[in-house]
Amino acid sequence: MTDLPFVSALVQADLPVWEQCLQTEFLQKMENGTLSEDCFKSYLVEDSLYLREYAKIFAWGMTKATTMAAMRTYYSLLSFVQENEDLTRLRYLEQYGNHYIAFRLLAVLVIFVGAGMSMDNAWAVADICMAFMCLINIPSILALNGTAIAVMDDYGKQLDAGVENPVFKASNIGLDESELDYWK
Repeated sequence: MTDLPFVSALVQADLPVWEQCLQTEFLQKMENGTLSEDCFKSYLVEDSLYLREYAKIFAWGMTKATTMAAMRTYYSLLSFVQENEDLTRLRYLEQYGNHYIAFRLLAVLVIFVGAGMSMDNAWAVADICMAFMCLINIPSILALNGTAIAVMDDYGKQLDAGVENPVFKASNIGLDESELDYWK
């Protein structure tokens, strides 16, 4: 890291945050083997969603790269994230009794059918799939609207009270901590 003083400075500045993260109840339970299976399953889902968004950053970087070397760097980072995500997902599915062969067969079928479609039809199918996704996501967003607003209000109240680094506490917004696996 001596070659990269800016990165070294960032790492040093963030060490207290990392140390605080390592002391969370979730990681402590994971370390000592007392984390519940349901909590771990929820974590894998959240982590999968996070990594999907994280991979988009590298894909975006590839589109903005001005040299082949930069494009290769972004591609290798993207590949690393995607391959590890796929590996984790497959291990999770195997461990908890779900058979990933059905997912693979579905993927092969979708690729085979999609490769033979005209672009107009491919875009039409994509639009229909996006519409179905909206039918699922919009009611979910509306159902969570009150909680999201309560979280934003609590954050604002903490800032107004002079808290330098506001911290989420479920009890501040009326959630019963006994019903939560994490984010207490």
